[in-house]
Amino acid sequence: MFVDANGFHEGFHRLLELVLDRGGVTEPITSRYSVGSQFGSRPRRTREVVGVVLRMRNPRDRMLPIDCRRFDVGFAFANYLWTLTPGADPKAIVQYNRRGSLFLDSTGVFQCAIPHRITGGGSQGKNLLVEAMRILREDPSSRRAIVPIITPEDLWEEPRDFPCVSSVQMFIRSRKLHMVVHMRSQSLVGVLPYDLFLFTLLQESVALQLDVDLGEYQHICNSLHVYEDEFSTASDLLKCEAGCVEMNVMVEPNPLSSDLHFRLERDARSGCHLSLDDLPMYWQHLHAQLRLTLQRNQL
Repeated sequence: MFVDANGFHEGFHRLLELVLDRGGVTEPITSRYSVGSQFGSRPRRTREVVGVVLRMRNPRDRMLPIDCRRFDVGFAFANYLWTLTPGADPKAIVQYNRRGSLFLDSTGVFQCAIPHRITGGGSQGKNLLVEAMRILREDPSSRRAIVPIITPEDLWEEPRDFPCVSSVQMFIRSRKLHMVVHMRSQSLVGVLPYDLFLFTLLQESVALQLDVDLGEYQHICNSLHVYEDEFSTASDLLKCEAGCVEMNVMVEPNPLSSDLHFRLERDARSGCHLSLDDLPMYWQHLHAQLRLTLQRNQL
């Protein structure tokens, strides 16, 4: 099923309508490895549509308005930086979202953390995002700029943090960077707003790095679902009449070419809040939101 929208707020409402109107009710997942069943302790049914594509013509319209659904910009931005960090520390992202600790294994690591799959997931420990960008620089028409996230080992190891995202693929067409993200599983109410923010911001970072314009974004969901305890929330969200929230055009310093953002984030977690005055307003706002999230979680 294909859903076409200018931006995320519009697309989110169309997806809600689709799942609530046409979704089938599934039997609960019972696996002790699945967060959907709270690791076997609380199996929940879902209303689900299999095989959904959301196309967004304007990926900068990537956030829901505050009147629609609470959205933690600070955590979303921290997650974006964490995703781009080689050897990302699990404890870092947990400081922004304590629920992340649920996915840690007995040794205190995320077995399938997206940062590890992206920044060091090749057979020789290569940064797959860097390699994908290299391919596009060498051949802008390439269809090989794909970053696989799920690996064969995930099937038999069944980690607690089995990746929801299967792959990320990028195309340059008419000097615009298009991105297609393939999800094996997508929680519509709880997780999609954060996934859309992460991947569209990543898309814009790559476009800036490759010196091309921002193109369209497509989000393919093999399973798009709403949990039974979210049915009433999903219905209420459809009543939102707020307008879209479009971010400005991304500017330098690009996190793909500068470590400044990562140093600022590390300093913020250590309690040393360096001045943001030298940053463009675009980045000042995001880092300020990041710090507010940290402060709330430390109370």
